[in-house]
Order: sequence, then C-alpha cells, then structure tokens
Amino acid sequence: MVAFVKDREFQSFFAKGCVLLHVSVAVWRIYFERKLDDLARDLPRQVVGDIALALSWVFFLVYSWREKYD
Repeated sequence: MVAFVKDREFQSFFAKGCVLLHVSVAVWRIYFERKLDDLARDLPRQVVGDIALALSWVFFLVYSWREKYD
C-alpha cells in the first residue's frame, strides 16, 4: 500500500486498480496459461492466490468504506 499518501480517495483508487489487476491476471491464467503444458501444472494454486489477493483488497475497500461512513 502507498503508506505515505494521506488521501483516502487515492488509496481507494489504488485498491480498486489492484483488484482489477489481480482478477485480470486470474482470468488470463484460466484462459491462456492452461493451454501451455509447462504452465498448466501450477495453474490452480496461482489462480487461487490471485483471487485471494483480490479479496484482500476488497476487504480493505470495505473496511475503509465502513471507516469513512461511521
């Protein structure tokens, strides 16, 4: 996270970008890397990892949204 930036709107924008990036990488792995035999072996672990990282950013967004509106 960009800890030195105090702007909440930028933090939210950054987190949304990270969610989009991790979901895009997971989709890329599912559609393209499974066709390559060398990369398909590690596919399930990597997709689960990408989705877990995206969910961690979603939890950050929910937490910061809840903190903002409390």
